[in-house]
Amino acid sequence: MEEQINKLLPFSVQTSQGNTLKITCDLWLTVIDGKVLSVITDSISYANCPLCGAKPSEMNKLSLVQDRSVSEEKLRYGLSPLHAWIRVLEFLLRLSYKNHPNVQKWRVSDPDQKKIVEKTKQTIQKCLLEELNLRVDFVRPGGAGTSNDGNTARKALSDVHRKKFAEILGLEEWLLNDLHTVLVAISSGLPLSASKFGTFCQEIAQRYVKVYPWYFMPSATHKLLVHGEAIIRTSLLPVGMLSEQAGESCNKLYKRFRENHSRKNSRVNTLTDVFNRCLESSDQVISFNTLADRRCKMVKIPINSEVAALLQAYEVETSDDSQNDDHISIIDQDCSELVLDCEIEDLLFTKSVMYLS
Repeated sequence: MEEQINKLLPFSVQTSQGNTLKITCDLWLTVIDGKVLSVITDSISYANCPLCGAKPSEMNKLSLVQDRSVSEEKLRYGLSPLHAWIRVLEFLLRLSYKNHPNVQKWRVSDPDQKKIVEKTKQTIQKCLLEELNLRVDFVRPGGAGTSNDGNTARKALSDVHRKKFAEILGLEEWLLNDLHTVLVAISSGLPLSASKFGTFCQEIAQRYVKVYPWYFMPSATHKLLVHGEAIIRTSLLPVGMLSEQAGESCNKLYKRFRENHSRKNSRVNTLTDVFNRCLESSDQVISFNTLADRRCKMVKIPINSEVAALLQAYEVETSDDSQNDDHISIIDQDCSELVLDCEIEDLLFTKSVMYLS
């Protein structure tokens, strides 16, 4: 994929007015997950950080990993906000299973300690299912992975259930609150202040290492807290706009296209019909015709003050004749609170879509 991207050449278009438009393509490979990132960065193990190469035993040594240099090419792969929710959920679950006074080890080899971890896991699963109706770490039939998905993670870390979720897991509530703030910030699609985000994540990492020094930080959480600031500085667009969510949301469409809109007489014809159907659904003109309807169906969640404090102070141009100024301010410098009215929100969204196009 990267080889094909590097071979792309600029091309020109002649308009009816006689003007020549030169178009260049700058593609960023961000619609990937952690396993793909480990492969394309030649990481030795999935447990190692794909950016700095830190081993699990080095994850909690913040002074060591923060001094390591990371190439800009690796930072261009983004943060993967959608999978970050799932990885954080799994991190909290694994931490809670081994947070027993008689265990508290990252790697458990003793048979008696393994029994304690398994019993703790079953107890937590039962409590989450009965009290919050959450199915976590249950294996799905047919090799479809586990029940840990984005919806489960968002529900568990939501404002309604987060306190109870932390109580059942037996973890510090501040850890869940701060991780939820980070996840909402990178998923919002709004510009983040790299310095504020980095400082906030650094405080979380330092506090975590003091409270849970025995459990090494997973690579996905390490990437988010340690390298998040550098990734945001490198990104041309807000990291939420470069999410892999667009690709993941099409999985249900691929299944529908294959079942209802493809020939079944050969595998080649099936894949050809599905591919052609995907080209139609991703067509730019067709997408813009349904943009207003899709925006109305989107669920809008208010941004709290903690997330607003991480946003970047910026300005957006406006072409409204009633405005005499060249631009209007959206977020104050102190960024203590964020209030986006409908007109400002539409202006932000329109400009972002035009830029992406």
